[in-house]
Amino acid sequence: MNIGDCFGDSGVIIEEVAGKLILIVEDKYLIGASLALFLEQVGARIAGPAKDVEEAMASLDPRPDIVILDIQLAVGTSFPVADELVRRGIRFIFATGTPSVIPAEHSRRLVCAKPYTGLAVVAALKAALAAPA
Repeated sequence: MNIGDCFGDSGVIIEEVAGKLILIVEDKYLIGASLALFLEQVGARIAGPAKDVEEAMASLDPRPDIVILDIQLAVGTSFPVADELVRRGIRFIFATGTPSVIPAEHSRRLVCAKPYTGLAVVAALKAALAAPA
């Protein structure tokens, strides 16, 4: 089985994400690698996947255009990263199976609920990229 099979191969470059640097913060290797592969297939450039807060913070240079944040990481949550992204004016979406734990200060952010498809993530990315940071 190809690692990208759970997302499919769109075979189509998606203009709104093509060339964008997307940082993936995801502690589960298979999910992060599959998402990265799918996004590369639709034309995005990928940073990560970063598996924890420390790796995510180190991956903010060069500045990503947008970040995909899993909330529950192996150690803690990605909320410190979300706070830093707000401080830097970097767009992000949550990709999580636990949207109910999102604190009030981030409750207006777009959420792509797990389990998701690659195209659902792309739709959330397109909406976030079109919105003000």
